Amino acid sequence: MTLVGLVATLIVKPSGVIASGYVITALARRAPAATRHAMWVAVVVIALVSPLLAPALPRWRLEALDAGARRVNGIETLTRPRVPATEFVTVRADDSLIRVPRARAVANPSTLDERLAWIAFAVWSLVGAALVLRRIGAERRARRFAARAGAAPEHVRHIASSLIHRTRGVDVRTSPEVQSPAVVGLFTSIMLLPERYALFSDDELEAILLHEVSHIERRDCLLNFLADLAACVYWCNPMVHMAAGRVRLESDRACDETVVRSGADADEYAELLLRVARADRGGFTLAPAASAMSRSRELEFRIRALIRAPVRRLSRATSVCAVVTGVGLALPSAALTVSSAVSSAPQIAAREPDQTGDSLADPRSELVPLHVDDRTIALHVRDVLAGPDSMLAMPFVHALQHVPRHENDFVRERARWVLSRVTSGALREPLLTAFDDPDWRVQAYAAWALGVFADTAAVPRLIPLVSHPVWRLRAMAASALAQTRDPRAWDAMRAALDDPAWQVRTEAVSYLAAVGGAKASELLRSHLDDRHLAVRAAVRRALDTTQH
Repeated sequence: MTLVGLVATLIVKPSGVIASGYVITALARRAPAATRHAMWVAVVVIALVSPLLAPALPRWRLEALDAGARRVNGIETLTRPRVPATEFVTVRADDSLIRVPRARAVANPSTLDERLAWIAFAVWSLVGAALVLRRIGAERRARRFAARAGAAPEHVRHIASSLIHRTRGVDVRTSPEVQSPAVVGLFTSIMLLPERYALFSDDELEAILLHEVSHIERRDCLLNFLADLAACVYWCNPMVHMAAGRVRLESDRACDETVVRSGADADEYAELLLRVARADRGGFTLAPAASAMSRSRELEFRIRALIRAPVRRLSRATSVCAVVTGVGLALPSAALTVSSAVSSAPQIAAREPDQTGDSLADPRSELVPLHVDDRTIALHVRDVLAGPDSMLAMPFVHALQHVPRHENDFVRERARWVLSRVTSGALREPLLTAFDDPDWRVQAYAAWALGVFADTAAVPRLIPLVSHPVWRLRAMAASALAQTRDPRAWDAMRAALDDPAWQVRTEAVSYLAAVGGAKASELLRSHLDDRHLAVRAAVRRALDTTQH
């Protein structure tokens, strides 16, 4: 997990989906509110489950963010501190004094990035969980309100039952604890009326009941809960909160349109909404766990929509087509992603530098954690110099005093690792055994070390690594084989000429140049038009060398 990836998941993707929802509903502004409501519900659900949809959707990379990340990476490179001067320490190894460089602590920015990402993820999870629990608590509180409410008079229940079409009946109750008509319950809906419902005429009461019955038929309490759940999960994203508000607004508009289509006068119904809102006094108790008739925030928009234009009605097939089209336009935003160039954490999976930007991955991803003190290294140096592999160990002993030329120069770290493998004065066998380690970094270090002294005994172990999923290990194995010039690696290195990673292809060119011959020259000429500049330059140098 990286900080940029977390921001992309919580901000970029949901914002893209919600933005597409605004575009879709703007195009459908003349459609009925029920159609726009269905579109907004689909958009919010897509935003909510976008992390789950990511594996099933093709990736759409945002090049603008990639370019910005590359600029940031470039600035960081310029502002990084210079490599400090090498510090040496003299260590006593029994009766000998051996001078070795002090272990250099290499800061890995990916580790800091991951820590920040996990801290941010923990904060987001805790706040999101608290908001979800609060929303569930509001739902339970609304159910308790409904349980304390008394049954409505018979004639009120009769009117409500005559208005509902998709269920057998409706549970209508009156309560002194509510000031506005509302519907509560996710699956079993209950309609709550204030005790002063008698102040309304029968026609007004029928319009009120029809509005609330429409909420029940449309399952708006459940859909509003899903929208609120998305707002809780993406609590740090204001666009998701705006989308949840649009879901509620369009659901109320759809119910208003149902009332007007039933024959109610739009102006008289708008006046009724104002009367209900005044009676509510702006203090609705059960929000947000109920679909209330008099939400003051949306009331102005609802009244303007009723008066501005006549209510349109689309066929079911047309509405379904419109919603499907909206979903199809919103899904590409859920596929939005940021390439690995944006992230400071290295991608060490099977991604290729000249295909997915993995060439910008931090080289420090290859470092093997080594917890060996200076005295232990000095003892290993003494043992190996007195053993049978002393000549093989000399390059690594000298490399301990290597002065880094840049911050990603890890020759000294590799040499310390190699010497830490010394066992009973031997070096070759422990390095060959390192190929059995499951960590690709350990195998890469072993390949580098065996390539330094061109050990042909390692060729059978190196050849399979040329096709390893991690390109860094493939490149290291190909480099070691190029040093050995062993003909047994011919087929593997010929295949490496077509490797997706240009670093591997460059090492294959080095191997063919070292082997020489007409067949090798023919293969090199066939790659003069390689897609990477470094490979083309290596091929030209190799051909110039063979010609002279």
